[in-house]
Amino acid sequence: MATIKLENIGKTFPGVEALKNINEEIKSGEFFTLLGPSGCGKTTLLRTIAGFYHQDSGHIYIEDKLIDDVPAYDRNTGMVFQNYAVFPHMTVFENVAFGLKNRKMPNDEIKKRVAHVLEMARLTGYESRTPDQLSGGQQQRVGLARAMVIEPKVLLMDEPLSNLDAKLRVEMREEIRDIQRELGITTIYVTHDQEEALVISDRIAVMNAGVIHQVGTSWEIYKNPADVFVASFVGETNFLEGEIRGGGAEGVTIIVGKQAIRAKAPAEKLKGKNIRLSVRPEEITLVKNKSENPNSTVLEGKVIKNTFTGPLVRYLVDCGEGTHLVVETHKPEQGSLIEIGTTVFLNIPINSIQCFDPDSGERLR
Repeated sequence: MATIKLENIGKTFPGVEALKNINEEIKSGEFFTLLGPSGCGKTTLLRTIAGFYHQDSGHIYIEDKLIDDVPAYDRNTGMVFQNYAVFPHMTVFENVAFGLKNRKMPNDEIKKRVAHVLEMARLTGYESRTPDQLSGGQQQRVGLARAMVIEPKVLLMDEPLSNLDAKLRVEMREEIRDIQRELGITTIYVTHDQEEALVISDRIAVMNAGVIHQVGTSWEIYKNPADVFVASFVGETNFLEGEIRGGGAEGVTIIVGKQAIRAKAPAEKLKGKNIRLSVRPEEITLVKNKSENPNSTVLEGKVIKNTFTGPLVRYLVDCGEGTHLVVETHKPEQGSLIEIGTTVFLNIPINSIQCFDPDSGERLR
């Protein structure tokens, strides 16, 4: 196991500043995920740590050892690629043993290590098969076994599940997490899939445009986003624009369209100013009869769309003045679907509403 320290990492390609002053410390044995949209810099950062790219500024440490000028093959990292990167002319055994043979390890030790990682990767019995005789998931497990067999200090994974179908992705992410926990190896994982990141990670770094916006646990990232970008990218949310009219210690009153919403925000600093609100669809309760609650805001609206997905129903509710809210009702019962055109009331707990500065996008706490 090894700690990884990134100090002021910057990287520029022609016309693009891919990484901007990245500072982070990844704990020993941690499963750390870089999450963000395509082109945000997450793969560039991973490849810089691996040694495939050299940063233009800053320093990288593994186990407190400066590795800026250490070549990729000598950094003792294992890499799992998006496209499997298995050798088509080699058997499973030969693919996995490749790195060990390059290190001129004794044959007995090679056989022992390969057998062990193939068992962990659920590939025992496939030793003599070639990649064309394997499924996509099995090929990806070969790539994982090949990275693990050299017993690296750090495991680097670049969107390893993106080429698999949805069901297999769910199965493989569980397997990868189980193997990582068993080995206790420090792992950096790149993905653009929010659910995958939330499920698999100890901590997540949300990136955009070469910048890390927030680092935290899955709960922290989802429940307490640091800014508008994190709130919008991780999961689904409703955004509302309004003006603060006043309030006190219990919260502020914000006028959205012609309706009033109560939320927690520093009223003394923002009275009379515009503010941006966010509330997750699952936080809203949809009812047909209005009932006041001191800890909630109640809005009136009309259902304009309903979508049954199995475990939940998604409603789109028009609250007037161009304000549309998505509401999710879980575990729907037969006959309980609210019809389009029905007038409804939306119960929104005050503590579920997050406030953001409309100009900077930063969270107002």
